[in-house]
Amino acid sequence: MLIALYLADIEQRGVTASGLADWAQCPKTTALRWQHVLEDRHLIRREANPADARMQLISLTELGREALDEFFRLAPIV
Repeated sequence: MLIALYLADIEQRGVTASGLADWAQCPKTTALRWQHVLEDRHLIRREANPADARMQLISLTELGREALDEFFRLAPIV
């Protein structure tokens, strides 16, 4: 899910909570549980979707973006 949000951040597009679950190909309950964990760790944030109040948009926080930038910087090139 973090990689999907990283790509969405680069492309400057929003990702819904359910869309993120679909991308991860896991049950929505599992995805939601992990979204709460990531939010508690300040890696992602939830925002109201201005186009549809029933949906939330999920995005990386600055901390989340920095953590992924560092991860990719240190990852060995295969």
